[in-house]
Amino acid sequence: MAANSPDWTLVDAGCQFAGVIDVPIYTTLAPDSVCYIIKDSTTKVFFLENKAAYDRIVEIMPECLSLEKLIFFDGTDIDVENAISLADLEQMGRDARAPGLLAEWESSTQRTDMATLRYTSGTTGKQKDWRRSHRNSSPHVI
Repeated sequence: MAANSPDWTLVDAGCQFAGVIDVPIYTTLAPDSVCYIIKDSTTKVFFLENKAAYDRIVEIMPECLSLEKLIFFDGTDIDVENAISLADLEQMGRDARAPGLLAEWESSTQRTDMATLRYTSGTTGKQKDWRRSHRNSSPHVI
């Protein structure tokens, strides 16, 4: 949940390379809509732009039981349980770099695997999700 930025683009690309399904969330959604998406998608790792974005939705966090880690693009003044900055995550990646890891990810991800799970804004009712595979075929609304 972050505005378009180089960091967002790099995180999205990293998810694609790693075979991780990403679930972008509009920054303008109401907290209850954010909660619905996190719970429905069983999101485990949640990327947020900054502390202000977290403060806007902090009330729903106790309901989001699937969350294991919060990662802030801007880690300034972050004092939140299970949270790290994107810079810390990048350093962890550099420290854990394993030869052949990218090739392993590439070979384990199939073109038909889901790459992205997106949700409608819910303006006409309950939000609906649609899925896009790595093949980039037409989305399938669920």
